[in-house]
Amino acid sequence: MFMKDIRLIIAGDDSYRMDIYNQLDGFYGIVRIAEASSPARTISVIERNIDMVDCVLLGFRDEELESMMDVIIKLAPKLDIFVAIDNPLKYKKWQKYKAKVCFYGKEISRILEFYKKKEAKKDLDKDEIKKSQFEIKFLEEDERAKIVDERIGDKLIGFSEKKVVTFGSLSGGVGKTTIVSAIALSITSVTNTEVVVLDLDSSKPYGDAIRYLGITGMDKRKAIEIKRNEGRLLTSYPSERTVVGWVDFSFADKKFNKQIVKDCLVKIKNNLFVLPPAEVMKDYDVLFGESGIGLIKNIIDVLRRNFPIVLIDTGSLLLDFVKAAVEESDELYFISTIDKNALDCLIDYQYHSRNRLPGTYRMSNILNKVPVNFKDNIESSLPEYTGGVTVSACFREDQKLYEDITGKLKVHYVGSTNSQFTGELVKLIKIILRTDFGGSKTNDINLGQSQMHKGLFGKLRKG
Repeated sequence: MFMKDIRLIIAGDDSYRMDIYNQLDGFYGIVRIAEASSPARTISVIERNIDMVDCVLLGFRDEELESMMDVIIKLAPKLDIFVAIDNPLKYKKWQKYKAKVCFYGKEISRILEFYKKKEAKKDLDKDEIKKSQFEIKFLEEDERAKIVDERIGDKLIGFSEKKVVTFGSLSGGVGKTTIVSAIALSITSVTNTEVVVLDLDSSKPYGDAIRYLGITGMDKRKAIEIKRNEGRLLTSYPSERTVVGWVDFSFADKKFNKQIVKDCLVKIKNNLFVLPPAEVMKDYDVLFGESGIGLIKNIIDVLRRNFPIVLIDTGSLLLDFVKAAVEESDELYFISTIDKNALDCLIDYQYHSRNRLPGTYRMSNILNKVPVNFKDNIESSLPEYTGGVTVSACFREDQKLYEDITGKLKVHYVGSTNSQFTGELVKLIKIILRTDFGGSKTNDINLGQSQMHKGLFGKLRKG
């Protein structure tokens, strides 16, 4: 008899999860906390339930498992990982991750057997102590999804005015947060320019931007916390470093300065900050109605006055507070894939419904995940159907990028990786900043790091 129920996450395709449900019918003592149908979804589920789960059962293909093991260990080093296998010889492959293997069809009995032995021992087994020590060491030594501060030169980019740029999409999964994060990391890694990312995606706690910028797991909760015993200059201070927490910000207080504003944001590095949406889903209620519109406009006003670049990551729903953000923006970029449904929705939205988004912003499109073998010149043809809205960037499918994002939470950006993706980023950043950085060729998508410094960011090295 167990002291407590075993709390389990089940991850695999529909067929695999159904097999596990059938196994659970014959056993007691296991509580299904959550389930996931893909590696990316599994990471998200573990992150949300990190304090409420004992183990995760993975039923994916080997290549999918290998892409996600490192990030699971980073997020939850004490989580017991069970991997379903069909060949006993494969157990060695998962030893380096300290994962427990179980045969297909016998997963639940294996999990029960493991915890039965664990509970029967009065003291921790020496092997379990070694396991814990190994995982802690692994977490410290392995490459984290943290951002290395590698600014080149000490010159700020010169802007005629500060800029607020909003990125939206009409559906999830189009790569919006990946692109926004990559732009922020590119600008702040190659220059000293200060950038803040405002995340308005209300579909999940914390949003995704903070995670893609390098703060994961329990570190997110620590990052948003504002200690009450610290001395403050403001009459009223945010309850936490989130959009919802800024309800308590003293916008009318004349005492606040740039340093106070930075203190109310999550710091990624010296020149990069992010403001996540909220920690708890129910807190999003404050964003709806007139009060939510006013809050977003006030936040953008404060950020615009204190940062040269404000990048806004919206969700896929056109809520009133999202409209307020667009109205306050200088530029609006729609990110879309090229599948028929997405393009049809994009064309209809931009051609017929632009009156739903008031403002004086400049509108443009970004196409993402375009198949490498896709030959049609959609960059030239799409504006004919969107009322003249041009295509500013066209990112091709990149398997390495996908694997790094889903498996390692590693975002590719200019200054860290030389690829088609970062080459297209160079072009897009030039368009966003509306400035010439030394005459780099916009059609050169294979800019090496030395070429890039001579071209796009060449002037930063000069006095």
